[in-house]
This record gives sequence, structure tokens and C-alpha cells, in this order.
Amino acid sequence: MRESIGGTWLFQIVIVFVLLFAGYICLSINHSKAFAIKNDIILELQRNGSYNETAQKNVESLLKKAGYRTSGKCESGYTGYDRNGKAISNPNSSNAVFCLKQFNLQSIYPEYPVSYYYKVQVFYQLDLPVLNSVMSFKVVGDTGTIFPARV
Repeated sequence: MRESIGGTWLFQIVIVFVLLFAGYICLSINHSKAFAIKNDIILELQRNGSYNETAQKNVESLLKKAGYRTSGKCESGYTGYDRNGKAISNPNSSNAVFCLKQFNLQSIYPEYPVSYYYKVQVFYQLDLPVLNSVMSFKVVGDTGTIFPARV
């Protein structure tokens, strides 16, 4: 009788460690995918000088190609965007795939020429095989200083 109880406890401990290991692997995979998406969005913003139609089309194709499906809620002051790269009208919605906020450097440093930078937030989740989505996290990054083209 004593051996069967010990075997049950050992089996439960092994199951717990397998779930923890699977959760860690899922978290690291989701984090690396979100990090890559964030870097691609930053690259598109810097390449196009702002979030315009060209950047929107490129970001939409990047999201579809990567199979990125995680969404979250943007902080106040950020504009949320859906899977098609279009702005979400409801700021309290938790359906944003990524969030952008533009900072005007001339308002902070008056001696600077007209310039700005973007702060980007991308979401990822801890998905356990049995429990599905447990917690949500975000990856944050900044573009370099962007100087608009003079005409």
C-alpha cells in the first residue's frame, strides 16, 4: 500500500514539472515572436518616416506572414491597431495587436528641429497546453529619432 501512494505522488510531481517546462517553452516562443514583430514594426516606421498607408500594408503582411494572433489592451495615450493595421476606435478595447504612441521631440527640446519618435508595444501570452492563456505580457520598444522629409 505504501508503494502505491509513493508512486502516485511521484507521478503528480512529474506531471507538474512537465507542465512547468511546457509553459516555459511556450512563453519563450511567444516572447521571441512578439520581439520579432516589434522589431519589424519599428523597422517599418523608420523606413517610412511615420505610420502611413505603406507602413500599414507592410505591417499587415508581416502580421499575417508571422501568424501573430495575440492581442491586449493599450495603455492610456497609446493608439491600438488591429490585425489589419487599422486604428481601433474604442481605446478601452483589449483587441489591439500592437500599440503606438508618437512623441514630438520639439515639445520637449525646443532647440531641436522638427522630429519625433514612436514607442511600440506588442503583446504575448503564457499559454499552457491544458489551461490555455494564463497571463499576458508586453514587449516595448522605441524607434530612433525620425526627421520628416522637407519639401
